[in-house]
Amino acid sequence: MKNLTLSILVLGACFAVFTNVQAQAGMIYMDFNRLEKGDNEAKIGRYMTNMMGSKVTIDDAEVRDNWDGDWPYWEGKNGGDDYLRCNVESGDIEIIFKKPIIRVKGDGYAFDTRNGYDYYVKGYDASYGNSHENPKGSSFVQQLGILTGDGHEAPFDITFSRPVTLLVLSNSGKDWVGIDNLYVEAVPVPGAGLLGMIGIGVTGWLKRRKAL
Repeated sequence: MKNLTLSILVLGACFAVFTNVQAQAGMIYMDFNRLEKGDNEAKIGRYMTNMMGSKVTIDDAEVRDNWDGDWPYWEGKNGGDDYLRCNVESGDIEIIFKKPIIRVKGDGYAFDTRNGYDYYVKGYDASYGNSHENPKGSSFVQQLGILTGDGHEAPFDITFSRPVTLLVLSNSGKDWVGIDNLYVEAVPVPGAGLLGMIGIGVTGWLKRRKAL
């Protein structure tokens, strides 16, 4: 009975870890409507941290909507639909993830665009250095540039060639940018299969021990 109990506990622990790993492997959705207009980086960061299950820090962003003459507008959005926008003109939005991510998609917006690629999604790995405002060039992983025209949404979906911890959303420092309907996929935690094999191995060992 003691061996059976131990076997059940081991298998239960392995299953719990495996299901947790599977949950982390999916994409996490953030639409920012749980926040309030005017919320700052600290409140946004807490919301994103809760959603991701690990620390997220965001800089140069605030929650906005299209009510109350809140210029510039995100054209086509309902007035009360909250989104993130740079809190300064010609700024970038930086998002720092404690646990690396491998894929991100969402709806971007360049509020007053010029010629060229109007909305950039850039990823940097953990070696970006001490300043997310000026990351090391060697930490650059990949970027996606989207030509939107004047005041158009920029839907994006990018799977990075290697894990990133710093995400930069920008209009090359020309104008405000925004983000909504953000999906983020964290790098899957390795070892789920190994844990399963350990559980099976322990069970087999207990059976052989009992047979002896």
